[in-house]
Amino acid sequence: MDTLSLLLTSHFRSSLHSKPKPKPLLSPSPLPSISLSYIQGITDHISNILAKQNIRTYLKLYKTLKQMFKTVKDRLDPMHSQGFYQIPCSFGKSYIGKMGQSIQTRLKEHMADTHHNRISKSAIAEHSFNSKHLTCFDQSRLLASTSHYLSKLIREALEIEKNANNFNRENGYKLSHSWKPLIQHLSHSKSKT
Repeated sequence: MDTLSLLLTSHFRSSLHSKPKPKPLLSPSPLPSISLSYIQGITDHISNILAKQNIRTYLKLYKTLKQMFKTVKDRLDPMHSQGFYQIPCSFGKSYIGKMGQSIQTRLKEHMADTHHNRISKSAIAEHSFNSKHLTCFDQSRLLASTSHYLSKLIREALEIEKNANNFNRENGYKLSHSWKPLIQHLSHSKSKT
């Protein structure tokens, strides 16, 4: 026999003696499933009934712990915190201030200074006395709450720069001129909303 015949014969003999390769099994289809809120004594029975029908159940809490417990802390009035505030006048200008004590306490001081014309103690009293504008203390609002000293200085300077129509005596912390384009962009985007 020639070489080719020998090779073909040996190939057929080996293929006859080798075991056939198993066909890949199809993966079983996933069981249908359902999610149930857990209620003691009821959900267990329903899960058993569904399991007999080849339906998988997933249990979840009826209420989460967070939903079960209410917060015990009272919400604080923002005017009782320290930070930055804005006090407008009747002609559209405003005062930007920062305080280490509560803003409400500082507002009372501004009111007293305005009432007694103590212009050396308060820029608001000075503005009210010189311009005869009414100060709208009831429209005062918290701009930001912070207690870190350097953050207060920088944030006050940013707020004064953003609100160019103010009657502050000083600009506060001196900001780099490189911040001005960003501040102007933020001011314009704020006024559009």
